[in-house]
Amino acid sequence: MSLANHNYKNRKYNNMVKANNKEKKPVVPVQQCSYFMQHGDKPVVKEMTPSASWTLKDIATYVRSNVGAKRATEYLRSLSDEDAQKEFKKRNFDMIIPGGTLKSRVKGKNEVTPNGECCLDIDHINEDIVEALFNDFIADKELPIDLMFRSPRGHGLKIFMRYDPQEITHKEFYNDISVRIFCKYGVMADMACADITHTCLLPYDPNVYFDSSGNVVKL
Repeated sequence: MSLANHNYKNRKYNNMVKANNKEKKPVVPVQQCSYFMQHGDKPVVKEMTPSASWTLKDIATYVRSNVGAKRATEYLRSLSDEDAQKEFKKRNFDMIIPGGTLKSRVKGKNEVTPNGECCLDIDHINEDIVEALFNDFIADKELPIDLMFRSPRGHGLKIFMRYDPQEITHKEFYNDISVRIFCKYGVMADMACADITHTCLLPYDPNVYFDSSGNVVKL
């Protein structure tokens, strides 16, 4: 091998090493949530087995376009009796565990593997306020949102935000971010959803918001 060829190969190798050593853009982890298909005869999630593990993109696609969810959402909103609404919701909407995947059941209690995702449930507000908040949350750069859609009855929002489970628990994050949102926007999240095993019904919302950036909320 000539000296020229040897030097050329050395330079080529060194350039490859430099390229591999360059800082790579971090890969955004794919958040997995346990998904439950509703069958009507088993309305309580603790009596069900997950049908699949879904990503946030899967959830956004379902909420945006699922025909069954569309029919259920439209019929629910046509009901005027609150008790009838509650009964219909229990048996006609698919659901997820936003906070992670169902790991096991111990003495009838669900145990969930955290995925670093938290779903705030803001409900019982006027529809006009719902739309204003929807736009405000999207514009708020201090509160990066992964996923957001209107609630089944249209009187609230489901807001998915990301946290670092190595630094804070799901419950701690939910409590902290709820106070922060209340102080800034004057609306309070449902504190029952601080429980990581809490489920979320999947309605139809053609204008669902989804951002795959995966930015962690800084408290």
